Amino acid sequence: GKKMRNREQAGFSTMECLIALAIFAGLAGVVVPIVSQESYDAMKEEALADIDQIATAVNGYIRDTMFYPTGNNGATTYHFLYTEGEIPANNPLASGPGMPLDDLLNSCEYGGSGWKGPYLEGIGADPWGNAYIINTQGYFNRTERTIILSAGPNGVIDTPVTSTYGCEDDLFLLLD
Repeated sequence: GKKMRNREQAGFSTMECLIALAIFAGLAGVVVPIVSQESYDAMKEEALADIDQIATAVNGYIRDTMFYPTGNNGATTYHFLYTEGEIPANNPLASGPGMPLDDLLNSCEYGGSGWKGPYLEGIGADPWGNAYIINTQGYFNRTERTIILSAGPNGVIDTPVTSTYGCEDDLFLLLD
């Protein structure tokens, strides 16, 4: 009698363990999505801050050099610029040749005598490992928009070159 009751009081029954396990599993199912959303939100904020820095640098380059960032002394050679990172294979902005953004903004070679850079240092890939892409063709092809974007977590550019807003999970800034 007494010994049996003390043993039952000292430990958890199988049913109590299963209930506790179910509660912990349920809480984990709630906590993981919350942590994932917070992580995504932090990465999104980082990408948007990078995009703003890129826009400031590009606008500084244009102001100082009096050239659009499309090639040597404003030549319409490059259709898009890109940072470090994986360039999405489906890049609709790559209708022509691209150029590393770093080469243009951090070297006086392309900006002529008005160049006062470097304009942008320390921007690499977006938080998901993809290159930021700038559609510079929008400067000389008025059917397209001049945009800066990150392909977002899915690594796919879903935004058309004519869009005034980002599509799907793309993070986007319109320059024109």
